Amino acid sequence: MEYRLTQRIMKGHDFYEGIRAVLVDKDQKPVWNPSTLAQVRDSDIAKYFDILTIQHDGTPELELFSNTNYTEYPHRRTSLPFENDIARALAKSQVIDFLIFVVLIYLLFFNSQKKKKKKKNDCNRTQ
Repeated sequence: MEYRLTQRIMKGHDFYEGIRAVLVDKDQKPVWNPSTLAQVRDSDIAKYFDILTIQHDGTPELELFSNTNYTEYPHRRTSLPFENDIARALAKSQVIDFLIFVVLIYLLFFNSQKKKKKKKNDCNRTQ
């Protein structure tokens, strides 16, 4: 209902007139339409609470989730992940971290073996 009210108020004259009088011209003298409360009709008020309508381009005034997509993740369009997306990312991260660890251990071991071999060869040459 708040959406409906704000959208319809902003389509009217008085919203912009109030902004003009207070913020733009700063004359503090809005020219309301209608100019007095007595001139406001019940039908003028009722139009703010009318049911939502279809716009000229065929879209509803406010698009809500339909029954067909309640089962879909509603935040996908804002790029918020599913819990299982987070779990998969963490699992991949753990696998990658483990693989990096294994490679580092292998390189350290290989390097130390290489140094031992070189040292042994150097010792053999000096003898």
